[in-house]
Amino acid sequence: MKARAAAGILTAGLMAACATTAAPKGGPVDAAEALARLQQGSTDVVGIRGFASVTAWDAEQTFKGKLLVFAQGPDRVRIEVLSPFDQPISYLASDGRELQVYLLQEGRLIKGPATAANIAKLLPMRVQPGVLVEGLLGRPPLPRSPGAEAKLRWDAEASVYVLRYQPDGPEAWLSAQDLRPIMAGWLQAGETRGWTLELWEHQGALPRRLAFEHRPSGSGFRLSWDEVEILDTAMPSETWRIDVPPGVQVESTTAPTPAPSRPD
Repeated sequence: MKARAAAGILTAGLMAACATTAAPKGGPVDAAEALARLQQGSTDVVGIRGFASVTAWDAEQTFKGKLLVFAQGPDRVRIEVLSPFDQPISYLASDGRELQVYLLQEGRLIKGPATAANIAKLLPMRVQPGVLVEGLLGRPPLPRSPGAEAKLRWDAEASVYVLRYQPDGPEAWLSAQDLRPIMAGWLQAGETRGWTLELWEHQGALPRRLAFEHRPSGSGFRLSWDEVEILDTAMPSETWRIDVPPGVQVESTTAPTPAPSRPD
């Protein structure tokens, strides 16, 4: 499926779902409270691990498969791509600073900084590890400074609250009923600066389905959790490293560090 068509279907479904939702009378409309609720979610869900079904695409091809995923805020992630027999055939791991991609069948290990370009060595997405991890945890990437200024407005057409919490940064669409995030990214018409994230079927603290799209490259993926466990404590540090057998070809990559206010 082409990314543009997929994005249109996803957005149309979201708009249809929101169309019957009226602005809550006397409900929470304070920007600081909305941001605080999102930040509380980052405390409740430290990490996740689980099996997921994924459909990924770029401008030329589509991939469907199964993943084993470990993610821990704000930017630690491990993804294993599984064969039809549930055996790992490739790995990605990042501790937030260094990123490794191990292509088992090719006997190659790619090592470099944790950047969007290196994420794309395995996933068809130019997205920063921190953005990817927060999406997997069911929320938009959040400001790390305690004094972040937030602005909140009501979007009458979509019947959602729109929260902006970084100058010139992404927006988050929040449910009118409970301020849960349902969409994030650069959402204005004609915007092509980066990614968008959509979240569906919240059960407790975690959505069961999510989708990323990177508009400039026409790439993205949809993910559905088959089994997932929410963690309230940190995972061992070795989770974010890949141990490979001797003789594997090691390739080093470098990439410029992107500006923190403009995640790809």
